[in-house]
Amino acid sequence: MSTYIADTAYVGSNTRVIDDAKIGGKASVYGKACVIGNAQVYGNAKVSGRAQVMGSAQVYGNAKVFGEAHVYGNTCVYGDAMVYGRAHVRGNASIGDNAKVNGEARVLDNAFVGGHAVVIDEAKVYDNAKVYEKAKIAYGSEVGGYAMISGTAIVSRFAKVIGYVQVTGDTRIYGNAILEGDVNLSSGRIRNVHWWRDIP
Repeated sequence: MSTYIADTAYVGSNTRVIDDAKIGGKASVYGKACVIGNAQVYGNAKVSGRAQVMGSAQVYGNAKVFGEAHVYGNTCVYGDAMVYGRAHVRGNASIGDNAKVNGEARVLDNAFVGGHAVVIDEAKVYDNAKVYEKAKIAYGSEVGGYAMISGTAIVSRFAKVIGYVQVTGDTRIYGNAILEGDVNLSSGRIRNVHWWRDIP
């Protein structure tokens, strides 16, 4: 096993970089952060606080992982994305562009969060779901399956969007609403309903 730290990178004195971890480019790892396993941090990326980057995870570009966030598995955090608070990103998930994942949020499996999207609080995005543009997932809500949330749509307050659902525009889904199947929405307010298929 051999750790690699580029001459141009910065690693703080209280930081753990172990196993086959690599810190390259002008990346910075400091505070009590850990980079472990085959994880890589490069470009201008920053990992700080008590954050952990593990497994084969990659953090690059201008991405930031801080607080007590965990990024592990085969995940990628890139662009100007930020993962912080006590958020977890794992599996094969990708967080890119200017996306933010924070609080107790979870992004798992093959999910993608990009654009200027935000996943916060105890929200969960999983399976093959995609959240992008300026969409927001918050307050214990779940987005899974092959669901796609985009535009300025908000899924909030314990709503669940799964299956092949597509939500765009300024749609708001909240309460205990459940959308699944092939539902497609581009506007409106959906609250406390179980909607499972598009009706022509």
